[in-house]
Amino acid sequence: MSVGRHRSLSDTPWAAPTANLPPPREGEVHLWRVRLSASPAELAAAKHLLPEDETERAARFHFARDHDRYVIARANLRRLSGRYLGLPGKEVRFQYGEYGKPGFHSVHASRLTFNLSHAGDYALYGFTSGMAIGVDLEAEDHDIEVERLVHRFFSEREARAVLALPVEQRHAAFFRTWTRKEAFIKAHGQGLGLPLERFSVTVDLASPVRLEAVDWAPGQVNDWSMTSFEVAEGVPAAGVISSLKGSSLKVSFLDVRP
Repeated sequence: MSVGRHRSLSDTPWAAPTANLPPPREGEVHLWRVRLSASPAELAAAKHLLPEDETERAARFHFARDHDRYVIARANLRRLSGRYLGLPGKEVRFQYGEYGKPGFHSVHASRLTFNLSHAGDYALYGFTSGMAIGVDLEAEDHDIEVERLVHRFFSEREARAVLALPVEQRHAAFFRTWTRKEAFIKAHGQGLGLPLERFSVTVDLASPVRLEAVDWAPGQVNDWSMTSFEVAEGVPAAGVISSLKGSSLKVSFLDVRP
């Protein structure tokens, strides 16, 4: 798939991985989707993968559904990471940047990088090698006030683009734009320290998917590649990866099967 080229979000080619799928090399991105539902036996197996601190965090969730989703999401992160690192999932160690961006602990001596996001019934994981990566997904909510929120969280350029669309298209435009912006923030690694209104992504489905403007560093628009897709119907998502100069990225959409 060519990153940045326009395509219908709903035709994302999710596929089961091959048994011997190697870790992504530089220039390759693996995007994995996971449905956050499990049988009691699967949930018990997932809990067994979590270290004590993650088990304790899971226990603090008030609702059983949120507890279970957290357990499944963290267990699958460990399974996928262990698959690439050649380790049992429970032995994978993580570390976190100043603004909370996750990465692999230096003990693994790996160039593998990753990011993750979850919303509603799904989780999304992105893995690559030697490049910064950010991913985001959102479950569309048709009760939000798009007109108010675009002026609060989007750049003037993005707000104009969303509000220029027919009313019935604005909710979908809001959420696909939000995932693109959030993925860029996560890839950048500085959290909400990046001013949302001072960078822009493309909005219209007829436009190539890309970072359009960065007010504080105009040259950065060429430093990042972006892809936009659906994890499921009504669940738009995006991935942002630091660009390889003069090279294209190969993106694989992979499905974690029960």
